[in-house]
Amino acid sequence: MNYQRFYLIAIASMATHFYITFCVAKIARADAQPDLATQTTRNPSANKFVAQGTEIFLNGKTLNIPWGQWQVGNSLRLGISDTALDRQLGVELFTNSNYLTQPVDWYAADRNKKVSLTAKISRQYRYLDITDIAKNSGWKWQISGTKLQLNTPTTKVINVRNDNIPKNGKITVKLDRSTPWKLSQTPTEAYLTIEGTADPALLSQLNTALPIDNNNLDPDDDPTAAKLDYKVTSNNSQTIVQFPIVKGQRARAKLLSPTILEVTSDTNLANIPDREIKWAPGLRWRQKWVKLGVHNFPVTI
Repeated sequence: MNYQRFYLIAIASMATHFYITFCVAKIARADAQPDLATQTTRNPSANKFVAQGTEIFLNGKTLNIPWGQWQVGNSLRLGISDTALDRQLGVELFTNSNYLTQPVDWYAADRNKKVSLTAKISRQYRYLDITDIAKNSGWKWQISGTKLQLNTPTTKVINVRNDNIPKNGKITVKLDRSTPWKLSQTPTEAYLTIEGTADPALLSQLNTALPIDNNNLDPDDDPTAAKLDYKVTSNNSQTIVQFPIVKGQRARAKLLSPTILEVTSDTNLANIPDREIKWAPGLRWRQKWVKLGVHNFPVTI
């Protein structure tokens, strides 16, 4: 009888221990990461999409960019994929502290104040609400099925200044208004594409008065850089600034004012800030630049 009593007491004690452990673990988990369903209930961006697609016709040119439209109250909101804004439209993303908001740089009059955009999460993408900045910039858009027609006001490139390119130099572009832009590069060349046009007289002046100074290259630099041209072309409502870069350089664009865009090229990684973006609950996107030999590479986690 004593053995049976001891056995029953032991079972009851173990059951109580496991129940308490389970409750404590559940409470700790709830504190560490709130339930997503509860979060989305409180989140105004939980409204369902009324339209979505993966193609944008920007001033008549087709871009593979995910976009979405949803309704908040009586307002229809337009969102574009965060990575597409950063890589194709010139909206620079900064480190954030909340996945539901995203600080960005977009032609703000106050250069010390970042614009903060609301984020909406889908299964595949994180959209940033650009409705207000698009309206303030004079953008017009129309949706047809899964396609978004996006038109920006006519923008004029007033001047392009070349200072010490390609070796640790910079290019400064003056515009008459805010407009989308994109910066891309190969190991030997960089391209700044601006949604705007330049007068033929300005193009002629830029392409003849700003030759590349080959003396600006070190003897151990890539010799092909000395053979590449600096040139500015304009057609189809776009202006493209093409310039050479040397080994290990990264081109980086930033806005100095609502109408001035600057592109720098250097090998100093201290000038390229790391980024950590909270993308969704429990998910972070990190980018850090590392140097391997003479080349700099972005490492994304």
